[in-house]
Amino acid sequence: MTLYEKRGRRYYPAAISDVHDSFPIGAHLVVVGIHDEGLRSTYYGIDPDYAAVEAAMKVAHEAMATAMHEASTPAPENRKLTRRQRDAWEAFTSAMGDDFPRVSSKSTNDIIDAGLDVVRAKIREQKGTTCVVLRRLA
Repeated sequence: MTLYEKRGRRYYPAAISDVHDSFPIGAHLVVVGIHDEGLRSTYYGIDPDYAAVEAAMKVAHEAMATAMHEASTPAPENRKLTRRQRDAWEAFTSAMGDDFPRVSSKSTNDIIDAGLDVVRAKIREQKGTTCVVLRRLA
């Protein structure tokens, strides 16, 4: 952000402020543009001994998300139903009408984050530290 000062009737650039990029006390990891130009992720409260591991897990997160998304793409199943199964399905769909029960599950990112949290916990367990990733901004 550029700060201006008034001289006469005009404004002139006086200073550049980086207040919006200030960090709290501690060690932090900033990852810029791994897969997308201009994308920046900031991890707060990182143990400096494991900064490389955290950066690698960020890259792994992206690769895992892509692979899991491709692997979970629905495809038609070529399975024949028995007459009894087909009758049961038709009875179920006619009884339910438009009020089909829906199931929900965690997103791919939530699942990957849970897995990487386990990796972080194992690393902390091995080292005996209590360092935590406080938050991640994308």
